[in-house]
Amino acid sequence: MRTGIGTGRALAAAALALCAAACASSEGPAGPDERYVSDAPGQLVPPDDVVKIVEADRSALEKDGRVRYRIENVSGRDQPDLVWSVTFQFPAEVREGVALPEVAETSSETALRLVAGGKSEVLEATCPNYARYATAKIPVLATRFNLAREEPVRTVARSADGTPGTQFLSNKIECVGMTPDLYGQKIFWLEFQNVSTSKTAPFEVQAVFPSSTARTKKKTGPALEPGQRARVELDLEGVDTGDREFTVKVAFRRL
Repeated sequence: MRTGIGTGRALAAAALALCAAACASSEGPAGPDERYVSDAPGQLVPPDDVVKIVEADRSALEKDGRVRYRIENVSGRDQPDLVWSVTFQFPAEVREGVALPEVAETSSETALRLVAGGKSEVLEATCPNYARYATAKIPVLATRFNLAREEPVRTVARSADGTPGTQFLSNKIECVGMTPDLYGQKIFWLEFQNVSTSKTAPFEVQAVFPSSTARTKKKTGPALEPGQRARVELDLEGVDTGDREFTVKVAFRRL
């Protein structure tokens, strides 16, 4: 559908109005829109408040889209199953005649392991597609440090009739095959496929056996292009597989 100049201007005005409303810091009973407020030193990171932001360095943000966070574990316990990312929030805009009231880019999730009493960690993220925003002179309005847990989950492979297998990493990678029976096996292999539309980073795989609490050593899978598959082999030598019921943990490898 062709959009006239008048229509385009109306859409642009609507987008700018949305942005102005979102960026207002104190108007309205609800206060500022949290999407447009950057996190700050001293803030605890949800959902579990086990990590505190010590420093947020945004000095390189305008130049090349980089932000650096210094964080520390305040839980008093080891935190071995975390993944982190950073969300970059932009103002509303019009793309190809469509008004977008919500514009955000999030960096890839990356594995994070924190030990109790350990030193603070410095983590750096770069905004995806930053060159496009910089060329269009669209500013980053806020950044937010995100934290989640990549817990081991019960895993099934894609079935012969095409029923999807267990998906990991925000549904980017799917289990499409695995060792059919672990009895007497020394190797437990799993095959993964990138089912997203973009290349994924290298990832770590580990099997956990709840009945014995044993874990395999982590093995690294390669970066995958869309549709590409890779097999990861886990060593079962010396691992008590118990009743052979298992869960699998997959996380992007920390670079």
